[in-house]
Amino acid sequence: MTAKITRDIVESHLHCKFKAHLKLAGEQDSKCDYERLLMTCRDEVRLKAVERQENHLKERYTSMQQELTQALQTAGVQGAVSEGPEESSPES
Repeated sequence: MTAKITRDIVESHLHCKFKAHLKLAGEQDSKCDYERLLMTCRDEVRLKAVERQENHLKERYTSMQQELTQALQTAGVQGAVSEGPEESSPES
């Protein structure tokens, strides 16, 4: 039998090798309040980091697009840059 090694099992191994062994064996554990709090905080931090990175990339894309548009206009090229990142939309 092969067990799927998940993030939870790896984190358990870092804290306690025996706990990771039990999880790989399929033993169920009940999470204490502190562990649930840590998981909630970790998830919130992860989501905030992803949001900050997305905002940073959008701002950077906009500034690069403006710089490129100005450079192309200076060179005499018109309409060579699209208006924004194309979002994927389902086509019929």
